[in-house]
Amino acid sequence: MTLMKMKKIDGGFVGCDVKNVGLTMPTYFNISHRRATKYETNFVSLSVMKIINEPTTTTRAYGFHIDVYSSN
Repeated sequence: MTLMKMKKIDGGFVGCDVKNVGLTMPTYFNISHRRATKYETNFVSLSVMKIINEPTTTTRAYGFHIDVYSSN
């Protein structure tokens, strides 16, 4: 339900249908939480491009460069 509402809000903001998303997850989410969230995105026709931990997105927002696509 929340994902459907966010998809509608985001679609209205950007002016087109949203299909691909990047998700931010709290650090305390384990693998089953992440899988469940990713599974739920299929019900609202969203494709998850990347799942990023919340502290990583915070440091990027404050201007610190962290390569989220590296394997380290």
